[in-house]
Amino acid sequence: MEIKSNNVLIGAFTLTAIVGIFLFLLWVSGVQLNKQFAYYKIVFDGSVSGLSESGMVQYNGLPVGKVTDLYLKENNPNKVVAVIEVDARTPVKEDSVAQLELSGLTGVAFIQLTGGSPESRPLQPRPGADYPRIRAAPSSLQDLLKAGPETLQSANELMIELNKVVKENQKSVTEALSNLAIMSKALAESSDDVTVAIDQLADASR
Repeated sequence: MEIKSNNVLIGAFTLTAIVGIFLFLLWVSGVQLNKQFAYYKIVFDGSVSGLSESGMVQYNGLPVGKVTDLYLKENNPNKVVAVIEVDARTPVKEDSVAQLELSGLTGVAFIQLTGGSPESRPLQPRPGADYPRIRAAPSSLQDLLKAGPETLQSANELMIELNKVVKENQKSVTEALSNLAIMSKALAESSDDVTVAIDQLADASR
């Protein structure tokens, strides 16, 4: 009888735990189901290094959603298409723009939405388009990514020129240092003669 009672208690506890977990998951899913989302497309010109699917989307600095898809534009691999999911209450307007920004020093990129003046109309999809398209504006991050190879090449060329200058002037610098050493030695030797002459003059004046 005692064993059966223990089994009943264990079974009741397990059942209660399962029901509790089920209710919790149901509550969480209910919260997600009640939340409405809106989807938009952004076409970036050039590299989106650091941006990935599930990357953060902000609106004027506030988190409002995430990146759901990233792919190269058909027939134009120089452009990258990002599909974003944001809170439906986000005021994305016709004059809203999207830019790439870096999160601190981690190197992780995110999409920053700005604009959306009160007098502007809500952004709507073009005829035949699956999602409304937010205009992408050049950002300092993209400018840096574009200028990176050119800046590196310029730095390498500068180092090569500096190396040439150093090599060309190395002989002159060596000769100048050698002459300076000779002059210093001569000055030291002449200082002894000057001291002797001064002593002799002092003795003669007594």
